[in-house]
Amino acid sequence: MIYLDYNQTNKSLRQTENMKYADFAINDNDVDNLFYIVEFNYTTGNSFNSEDENRYIDILFYNQEDVELAVKLIKTHAKWYSLINDSYCRNRAERQKEIDKCISFLKNNTEEYDEWSFTIKSEINGNKTINAVWNGYFETLNCVDYIIADIRTDEDEL
Repeated sequence: MIYLDYNQTNKSLRQTENMKYADFAINDNDVDNLFYIVEFNYTTGNSFNSEDENRYIDILFYNQEDVELAVKLIKTHAKWYSLINDSYCRNRAERQKEIDKCISFLKNNTEEYDEWSFTIKSEINGNKTINAVWNGYFETLNCVDYIIADIRTDEDEL
């Protein structure tokens, strides 16, 4: 097993000996692969302040199709949460249609979900529950996308 740290600034993975603080774990034979990582930006705060946070989902993906599905799941989950908590919607019938579309997509692409979490499937990690930190009274998902990361060595930095 190889343990990896993710550097969000330079979008790279680096091998680490300390499994306690590692972001990811992969099999030894996967070291030469490219990996996809989902990153997102959301706003959080309280009644007086707000701030943007950049984060990533601690799941690695081997292929673009799986990571694109994960991005769509996150966007759909955030939209569903927003819709079910929108008490000021003028057109309730239209809102219900959008809610039903979101529910249908979530039911077809994740094993379980609720307002605060859902599962994402990855070849590397299997099914993993994701906490939707961007859902809340003061939280808003601003953007979500994926990046391609490879494992870098100290020589790559020179």
